Amino acid sequence: MTDESKPTDLAQQIADQESPDWDSLPDDQPNVDALKILHSISSELRAAETLEPEEHKLFQWRHLQVREEIGSGAFGRVYRAWDAVLNREVALKLAKEREDFRVDPKMIIAEARSMARARHPNILAIHGADTEEQQVGIWTDLLTGRTLDEYLDDSGSLSVAEVLRLATPLADALTLIHRRAMVHGDVKPSNIMIQVDGTPILMDFGAAREQGRGYSSALGSPRFMAPEQFQGAMPGPASDLFAFGVVLTRCLSGTYPWPAESLEELEAAYDAGTPPDLSGVPRRFRRLLSELLSRTPEARPSAEQLSVRLERLRTAPQRRLRRATVAGVIGAMGMGLVTSVIALRSEREGRVRVQAIRDVTVGAIQAADPNIASGPTAVKLIFEKLDEFSEPSLTPFPDALAEIRLLAADGQMRFGETQAALELFQKTLGDLDPDDKRHIRRRAIAWAGIADIYTDTGELDKAEHAVRKTLEISEKRFDQHAEGQKLVARNKLIGLLNLQGRAVEQRDEQLKLLADREALYGVDAVETAVDHHNLATAYRSLGEFERALSSEQRTLEILNAHEFGRSLRAVFAHHALASIHIDLAQLDDAQQMINAAEKIGKAALPSEHWLVSGIRLQQARLWRKQGDLDRAESTLLALLELKAANLKSTQKNARRNLAYIYLTREQWSRAQLLFAELRSTVNDPENWRMSYFGAAEAYAEARIDLTGVPEALEKIQRALAELTAKKLTRLEAFENLTAWMAVLKKPSRSATSAP
Repeated sequence: MTDESKPTDLAQQIADQESPDWDSLPDDQPNVDALKILHSISSELRAAETLEPEEHKLFQWRHLQVREEIGSGAFGRVYRAWDAVLNREVALKLAKEREDFRVDPKMIIAEARSMARARHPNILAIHGADTEEQQVGIWTDLLTGRTLDEYLDDSGSLSVAEVLRLATPLADALTLIHRRAMVHGDVKPSNIMIQVDGTPILMDFGAAREQGRGYSSALGSPRFMAPEQFQGAMPGPASDLFAFGVVLTRCLSGTYPWPAESLEELEAAYDAGTPPDLSGVPRRFRRLLSELLSRTPEARPSAEQLSVRLERLRTAPQRRLRRATVAGVIGAMGMGLVTSVIALRSEREGRVRVQAIRDVTVGAIQAADPNIASGPTAVKLIFEKLDEFSEPSLTPFPDALAEIRLLAADGQMRFGETQAALELFQKTLGDLDPDDKRHIRRRAIAWAGIADIYTDTGELDKAEHAVRKTLEISEKRFDQHAEGQKLVARNKLIGLLNLQGRAVEQRDEQLKLLADREALYGVDAVETAVDHHNLATAYRSLGEFERALSSEQRTLEILNAHEFGRSLRAVFAHHALASIHIDLAQLDDAQQMINAAEKIGKAALPSEHWLVSGIRLQQARLWRKQGDLDRAESTLLALLELKAANLKSTQKNARRNLAYIYLTREQWSRAQLLFAELRSTVNDPENWRMSYFGAAEAYAEARIDLTGVPEALEKIQRALAELTAKKLTRLEAFENLTAWMAVLKKPSRSATSAP
């Protein structure tokens, strides 16, 4: 060994955790001190990793050395302990016996082990459960931070931004728990830990239960218990959502939705149907909280639906005015408002009108918070002040007043203040003369805004009425913007019809839209490609698969003619063609389309794009049709684990395909749970999917318990009648219902149903 190589060899010995041969180095070797420091640090780190803390031990419990009592709760006492197996500190919860509740060790351990499988960054990680001398213990991550209850005791309430930062990940955590066929059973602020980095952790699963198993109300917290639990009902996902609604109300307003002084007063309020007091809650949250706090469990949104709506609330300002600044908005106001006031009767009146508009905008800006110079917050404040300053200044100029109100309403809507925006749009319509041709454009804009608001709030019948009013008014316009506005309105109407499951009307409106677009741009224009694609979707929803195939092939033909054959739009077309080929049982053609979509998608799409997941869904669906259920199931479960908010539709379809797999395998309970979850995602009772998923759920339940056969047959017959009335007899859903009815009517109901 040369002198030059010795330091390198010693460094390798240190890396290998061996004792270096210091004597082999000459005293004048320049790296000796550095190597000795490195060895010292390495030794200290190894000691810290391998030796248990030298602390006083209270007692030994199984393999855990209990160091300190750190709290207590309904389940029992909580200790800080050293886990020699995991080589880390943990929290140990030891159950205590109570006169009103007897602990069943086997049940608690089974539930803890089940919860341990629910791995999520916002769920307390459970590492194990066991008994010693009939005492049940559960050990988990040792958290540092404060509970949400402690935060609220100090601050009274939280800001909207703080609530959304906490609520969105917690809703995701509940989604996973419910997907695992579990319920938490005791959602409340003291069971939510806020770690030092701000991460919320849902904890204390001492009250958790598998859905459908026994429950003691002693484990819950009365103020957060749903009305049905006071009547003796077992907790389910809906009761977790009710408790979550109480938590959100407490966070946003500083008070509880029912300010009862006692358990008896709270129960009396429930029995009397007293609505929750949401006066202290920001307006944009009230509709959501009203649904969460509904007395009827079925009316509450699922955890997954809650997650989507919270994410929409959280991202609305950034999504719609991400780069907005006060300077930019002032510029837009100055140009947009002044130039939109047309047909001035005289130069003098024009100058007065323009000055009045300027006075309104300046007044609104000055009324906003002077400490906020730019950004969406300042812009939002300006929009809030516009209407306040416009009415007294612009009453002599109704055209200008209408323009200001439309601008203010649009701004309020962009920031999620839907009720304020709705009132402004309605006020504008009330002041405009429907017979005055000069007001046609403004009335169309107001109705379009109202349609957007009702669509966002899920009031689809009102949204449809507003869109049809927009179309009706647009037909009377002859300016350069009329055709564009009509196309946008017809597109919105098609979307609403799709949401309501009105496939025939959706197809007819799509045909009108395609005709309008071709008249405006030409039959071979690339602008028509999207309408051919949407028409194919409409045909497919009716089971008219041959027509769907022809329309989608026309889409790809147009894209190829314009050299867009390897673009993002081409990925959409190949993905859709794969779906249609599967519908037609043309499985080899479907695989070719999937392969083409994947190949083009690698160049055109980022890996996190929802369409990448959509292609994976089609592959899983193809495998299911080919009988490769294991590969299909594995892919579908992986899709359900993804967290992106824009995958909700893909994941809904993944659940449906997964439910069909479980039916084929006769895993009835799993299928029933998925169909129940799918039914809860259908918001419109007129949508045929609600009765279909209800019938599917009843069928799976009847396969578990034959006493449910009559009810299942009734629901299947009702769903079949609805599909027949809507001319949807070619759908897979109709075939499934027919097959299920045949199975249930057999004397021996043991045959397997494979959708």
